[in-house]
Amino acid sequence: MFVAHIGFDTIFHDTFYVIGHFHVMFAGASMSAIFAGFYFYFASIFGVRYSRVFAYLHYGLYTTGQLLTLIPMFWLGYAGMPRRIMDYPSAFGGWHSLISSGHFLTVTSLIFFLCMLLDSFYENRAPVARMRGVSRLNTRLAFYAYESRKLRYYQTRALVLNTSAASSSCLHRFC
Repeated sequence: MFVAHIGFDTIFHDTFYVIGHFHVMFAGASMSAIFAGFYFYFASIFGVRYSRVFAYLHYGLYTTGQLLTLIPMFWLGYAGMPRRIMDYPSAFGGWHSLISSGHFLTVTSLIFFLCMLLDSFYENRAPVARMRGVSRLNTRLAFYAYESRKLRYYQTRALVLNTSAASSSCLHRFC
């Protein structure tokens, strides 16, 4: 929303801020959502549990790598670093090294993602029902089905209790 304001748009136009914002939206937010959906539906799609150790390593390193990559981009944009230039001022060299190391950490996390896939299929552990994403998809529908089953159970239970009580009272009247 910064670039929607005309004052900030004048300042940040054609700087590294635009690159940082683009990569936050596409590499940071959308890829994190894609990975979250993949982990959520992993047991339903493949029928096995995913390896939690490699999944946590992937998540932690991916998030750290994204932060190390994108925060310096915003800082360089604030400092007025222009984009699309052949060489940058030497004062910004440390920030660019931090961006490169963050990107390397992100790529390393993708290696752990592949290790998670291989380990999950190698271990071949059966998922439990609560891990399947499809059954958790419609939680309101599942809650409604549970409540209606519970109500039906109580109604049949009450009907059985009432009929037995009614029949015993009828027997006492006629006997």
